[in-house]
Amino acid sequence: WVVTSLAIVAGQLLLGVESWLVRFADGMSNSEFRRITESDAILRTGHALVGYLLFALTIVLAVKVHRATVNSRIETGILEAVA
Repeated sequence: WVVTSLAIVAGQLLLGVESWLVRFADGMSNSEFRRITESDAILRTGHALVGYLLFALTIVLAVKVHRATVNSRIETGILEAVA
């Protein structure tokens, strides 16, 4: 779980840096007028999709931690189980 998360974060960083470098390869002023190629679009779309995946994994992790915390409190008697 941890290794997968770190690999996704590393992939997101690499895609983000590569997207930025490709976009501004000709300089800041020319980046607005540069035509977006198919490979640029694939790179940017991949960066966005990996970002969505990272966000979804963060939500899943938050829910798992919350459930574990609630279950732990129920087992120790801090919280009463709601039936």
